[in-house]
Amino acid sequence: MPITASSTLEEIEGQYLDNVDWLESGSLAKAAAFAAAVRALMIKKPTAQQLATLSIRFDVRLLKEQLDEASEYVKSHPDSPQGALTTYLGLESYR
Repeated sequence: MPITASSTLEEIEGQYLDNVDWLESGSLAKAAAFAAAVRALMIKKPTAQQLATLSIRFDVRLLKEQLDEASEYVKSHPDSPQGALTTYLGLESYR
């Protein structure tokens, strides 16, 4: 299920966990879904919470690294809509 503006944090975390194995499975679709989940987590997940005497911090840098890795995989995959494009230059019109 694609992430939308009305997706809950639990749904986003579910997509994140369902697609975390994108590299092991070599799945372009899972990598794209994982990247979308990471982007949504970076927006919706609080970076710090404090409850009475307990303080929890969430490291957004880890998500950024994961996003970069998954996005690079998607961009470099030839079957991706954002995939690698190869341009061949010919000399037939050269003067």
